[in-house]
Amino acid sequence: MAAIAISVPDAPQRTPQPYAELKRRVEAAGLMRKRPVYYTLMLITNGILFAGTLWIFTQVHSVWATVLVAAALAFVSGQLGFQLHDSGHRQMFSSRRLNTVVGIVTGNGLLGHQAGLFFLLLFGLAWAMHVNSVRFLVSTKERLRWVEVGTLCLHALAYSALLVVLVGPWRALLVFVVQKCVAGWYMASVFAPNHKGMPQIETGEELDFLRTQVLTSRNVKSNPITDLIYGSLNYQIEHHLFPTMPRCNVRRAHRIVRDYCAEVGVPYYETSIYRSYREILSFLHEVGAPLRTAPA
Repeated sequence: MAAIAISVPDAPQRTPQPYAELKRRVEAAGLMRKRPVYYTLMLITNGILFAGTLWIFTQVHSVWATVLVAAALAFVSGQLGFQLHDSGHRQMFSSRRLNTVVGIVTGNGLLGHQAGLFFLLLFGLAWAMHVNSVRFLVSTKERLRWVEVGTLCLHALAYSALLVVLVGPWRALLVFVVQKCVAGWYMASVFAPNHKGMPQIETGEELDFLRTQVLTSRNVKSNPITDLIYGSLNYQIEHHLFPTMPRCNVRRAHRIVRDYCAEVGVPYYETSIYRSYREILSFLHEVGAPLRTAPA
């Protein structure tokens, strides 16, 4: 696809250590400093939203209202997923232990997981994450393995029991199915634009770190709503360049990275939400062409 057919610029345009200079500028702007107050407020807000959404179930009684609230709970679960992501990348706090605690409580305790048809398949992501979490804990030798196993079991029992108490067994099953399907679709829809359909590094091809990350990633154009929906993962280029940067600093880093790429001649690609999915579907249609034309 022409929109994402990015060529590597000629060698004379390169600086000796382009990433080192970019990192120096980002650090000079103070964007790698942790933002504990921001993340503390975010943890409190997400906790209130999660508890508040569960409380709303006690106020509704129709099936359709239950479905709508379950979909809202899926959105809140997505926000908790971004919270888990940030703790995993140690974007939140300087303390590794504190990031780990947030990750276990969020991932194991609250969430319970460590082409047109493309979008239908996304509904299964949350279920796959549960299965993969169990598989990982069975095979891993991690020091906190049994803590995570215990927290997962507690989630399975307590969350199921809480839903049954709030809405009864049948509506609890409905809430569980809707929440997991919609949350899976939501999270996968956020992750999909990052690299699908973007250039791949060929075997034997050598690029410096800056070009490897920028040329193979796609940004989704930002505004406050997009940043909320995507958990700032719409700045995929910046996230790959600086994975430990606090989420609230990425928007400012975006301008520095984009301007620097223009300065050193590295193509920087960002597009709208609509066009990103259009490119993904075109890419999937293209790679699936041999299967459609193969003899039966």
